[in-house]
Amino acid sequence: MVKMRGVLLFILIICIIGLLTYIYVFSDVGLLKIKKLESENKNLEDKLSTLRKENAELRSILNDDKRLKEYIDRKLKGELGMIKEGDMIILFDNGSRTNNKTNEDETESVNKKEEVKKEGE
Repeated sequence: MVKMRGVLLFILIICIIGLLTYIYVFSDVGLLKIKKLESENKNLEDKLSTLRKENAELRSILNDDKRLKEYIDRKLKGELGMIKEGDMIILFDNGSRTNNKTNEDETESVNKKEEVKKEGE
């Protein structure tokens, strides 16, 4: 009977230690949750740092008229696909676009070369 109590007490202690270990590791305040939150916090801090640098760069662009004009042009051309008067769009086989400045002399020169080719054929 005394031996049986000792075995039951030992099993009870093991169960309590197992339960406490489970709570310590897997609960909402457990070790795994804490590690996950620390990792997420670091990622968010890195992202915040990047956004602060980008914000500072954009503020400096806003304070410089020349850089602001270049920034706006770059955004309009790159992201919205808009072009200025006098720009020519060149389409490639893969569908990508590029904007090139042209003037009337260059256009006339190209047209004359094409006419010469046609006459020579």
